[in-house]
Amino acid sequence: MSWREYAQRRQWESISISKLSVQEMFECLEILASVLPNVTRGDGVETYIDKINSNEAQGMEEYHASSLFHQLRRRYEIFTNRKGLGQPFRDEVSLAIQSLREVGIEYEGMHETYLYLDSDGDWIQLEGDVGKAILARDDSWEEELFFQEREGSISIRDGTLELRRRRDLYPWRYSKMLHTWWKIGFFPENSKVDHAICLLDSYRQFQSKLLGILSGEGFLEASFGNRGRRAADAIHLSRDAYWIGREYEAILKKEYEPHAVRGLKTIKGAQESAKAINAKHAKMRNLRFRRMEHLVPALGVDRAAAQCETEGLGKWESIKRQWNRYKKGTP
Repeated sequence: MSWREYAQRRQWESISISKLSVQEMFECLEILASVLPNVTRGDGVETYIDKINSNEAQGMEEYHASSLFHQLRRRYEIFTNRKGLGQPFRDEVSLAIQSLREVGIEYEGMHETYLYLDSDGDWIQLEGDVGKAILARDDSWEEELFFQEREGSISIRDGTLELRRRRDLYPWRYSKMLHTWWKIGFFPENSKVDHAICLLDSYRQFQSKLLGILSGEGFLEASFGNRGRRAADAIHLSRDAYWIGREYEAILKKEYEPHAVRGLKTIKGAQESAKAINAKHAKMRNLRFRRMEHLVPALGVDRAAAQCETEGLGKWESIKRQWNRYKKGTP
């Protein structure tokens, strides 16, 4: 369900502001402004009209609407008044989302994208509301099964078999959030999808921390002073930015990975071939060296190599080159 549908139903608490674009923020603020009561504020000399705060709300609907309005207004001001801070890492995030799209996943957020595996092992995506409802229902069913096992009305083995039977029969009931699938290791490590999800998760944390800092809501307690908090905030932001860059680089390199693997195989094959040739000629090479060691002191290198050729040990030029490499300590 879209945020506009939530707004029409006055379900303000269900609107996720992190998913709204700048234009959608503006539209949502206009809707909220039309339903929230005005209040006059000021010191008596200078006054202005504002919307009620959540502690001035009459009822839960006004409370949620007011909370959303003030959070959204603060976020909108940050994104529109601070150039460039609204879309950091745009290229990196776009590449990660495209990487997920290649395997049939339309990214809606780490905790808003619901997936399940069908019988063929393909990812099937559910709408957010459907996935959330199924997840809650499945969790309650598993919890009930757990209590039955604990009370002894059903054995652990039977409970496990029933759980597997249910999931095989209704795979869509085993839907989970993208973040959960990733955390339990269902995406192959070091795969393109794994790097994409890691990038998006780091970006999610980066956005949350950056927004908190810019809006005066630092994500760390100021127990050791504002200066220390700002330094810690900067360190955490730098760490998230670092991982975004690393994962972006990993995704880009995946395109060339097959060529690199083939190149490594070629190099390894050449090395193995060289080892085989060296092993094959090791006996003759050692015989040449022993003969040269005997002849060189009396004849010199050139005449000793020529004598070896006369004795059927190979061409004198090759014998001389091998001998020179041998004396220099190179193979």
